[in-house]
Amino acid sequence: MFVTPYLFNERFYIYVTIKTISTLFSYAWDIKIDFYLLDSKESGKYGLRNTMAYAPWFYYFATVENFILRFWWIISLFEWS
Repeated sequence: MFVTPYLFNERFYIYVTIKTISTLFSYAWDIKIDFYLLDSKESGKYGLRNTMAYAPWFYYFATVENFILRFWWIISLFEWS
């Protein structure tokens, strides 16, 4: 069971909203700018880039892993008892 002392606190909701927007922007930046994904128009390379150094599955895995790790901060919002 978890307990959160932030329940119904207006500042908490503002913090979570701003942090979520920041995290989504950082994730989008990673995918589009840092990883050069979403550029390929070739069949079989949906959402990938034209030249790949690794197998396609690795890019899909890295995309999902990046999303999970970017939102890992949510766990710090709860105090586990």
